[in-house]
Amino acid sequence: MQDRLPIGTITGPHGLQGDMRVALRHRVLLPEGTVVWIGFSPSFGREFMLKAFSLTQRYGLLHLHGVETREAAEKLREQGVFVAASLVKSQGYTTPMGMEGWSVVVAEGTVIGTVVGTEDNPAHPLLRIERPSGDELLLPYVEEFITNADAATRTLTINPPAGLLELSLPAQTIAPSKRKR
Repeated sequence: MQDRLPIGTITGPHGLQGDMRVALRHRVLLPEGTVVWIGFSPSFGREFMLKAFSLTQRYGLLHLHGVETREAAEKLREQGVFVAASLVKSQGYTTPMGMEGWSVVVAEGTVIGTVVGTEDNPAHPLLRIERPSGDELLLPYVEEFITNADAATRTLTINPPAGLLELSLPAQTIAPSKRKR
């Protein structure tokens, strides 16, 4: 059996034609005809061929050959969606581990810096971003902050909450002669 990676979990039907919402663990682009496995583990998933897959800012929309009704989609609720590990790794931006060297910009185009690595964190991975000034920023790699990942230009566009980028600026030290006594 080939290695399979989870990309998300089906949260329920979307519409009446068998489409399903997927809470994504990794933002991937899957072309029509891709083989996916649906199930509670990668070893025991049922094989399907992808009819359509698209991304929204909050989730993925999945349509599989053979799942053509809302009722059929409902039966797959809460099951995982798995794809071949080689497919995920070949895209390079589906997990933060493949993003070293990518430029990071905010939505209005200002360059924040370049991804130089990642750090594990219990809640979510952190992107280590080197700023033009030379200091480093740790940015949580969470779907809510990422508005676009462009593999062609190796650019990650983010929309972090107000104040997050400022939190990582180095603390200013006050010279001893300027401190209040």
